[in-house]
Amino acid sequence: MAINIRFDYFHFRADRTRVRRKEDAQYFFGEIPTLDFCQKLESYYNLNRSAFGTNGKIIKEFNSGKKWIKWVSIDKIKEGYKLLFTFNDLEVDPRILENTKNNVLTQKIPKEHGLRTLLHVIIKTKPVSKTEANLCVQLVPGMSQKFIPALFTELFSLTYDSQFWIATDPMTQDEIKCKPQVNVTPVTTSSIIEAVNKGLLQSIVLVEQTKVTQSFDQHSVLKDQTKSLGITISNNSSFLSKLTPNTLKNWLENTKQNYKSEFKADPKTYLMIRNQHNKGETKYEYIDDVTLGLTKRAYLNWEDRDINTINGLESKEPKPITQCFAIMQDNF
Repeated sequence: MAINIRFDYFHFRADRTRVRRKEDAQYFFGEIPTLDFCQKLESYYNLNRSAFGTNGKIIKEFNSGKKWIKWVSIDKIKEGYKLLFTFNDLEVDPRILENTKNNVLTQKIPKEHGLRTLLHVIIKTKPVSKTEANLCVQLVPGMSQKFIPALFTELFSLTYDSQFWIATDPMTQDEIKCKPQVNVTPVTTSSIIEAVNKGLLQSIVLVEQTKVTQSFDQHSVLKDQTKSLGITISNNSSFLSKLTPNTLKNWLENTKQNYKSEFKADPKTYLMIRNQHNKGETKYEYIDDVTLGLTKRAYLNWEDRDINTINGLESKEPKPITQCFAIMQDNF
């Protein structure tokens, strides 16, 4: 089926940490620079090219070997590195296998009944703040977000020698066994006010959560009750396009005040924002300074794919889609 390809942006950080926590003892033993990590990856790849073959080297298995990730290649770019992996899935819905032609990033796994999806990744090596992106990962169906730190943890263990994971306790001078602790956190981009101004606000949802006090709960097993009130937004209002952070705040406060009789306690306010690239909606909790923002993403829309991208599936071997890497890099 024809789909848009999504790329998610994250802040990536890795530290050396104790294998086992110890009370009142140092736990972190230094951040691992992304530049050093990427250089180690490049060196390992160049020294072990024969182990990668034409389809890549298995790095991590999941779900009892029914899903796995292979590392295919790494290339240096300006201020970073681009890596190609494949996500291999034997648990994929058989109906998807019947129609992979339109999704140029998917191929049948050689000699297996399953689906292989190209997985594009870019790591930026320039130091950035924790609110900025230095990692972009292509979204792949069937690949949970928890797989990402697991993959990088495996790559750290693969490319750094055992001595690197030995630290010295500053108090006792004892040797400490360490491990990589990888954190991959989503980053946000333009504030919600911009989405509201573009007419992407679909509704306002007021949510109240209170304790259950009903006397019929004789066994005390009921804890909280949630009451939700949705207010649909008119799609022909020019008012929204002129809102500023202050006027948006006042408007939402007035709206909540108008419905206060519906609630016993002060409800939280959520904004339902329409996704421009599909028919879905995402719920964002409103923060009164409008700093929450939207999760940073980029898309390669179906209609924007060039001829090289369309022909990319013709290869029997996993090869990077140049257009994917270009969009990922341009949107950092």
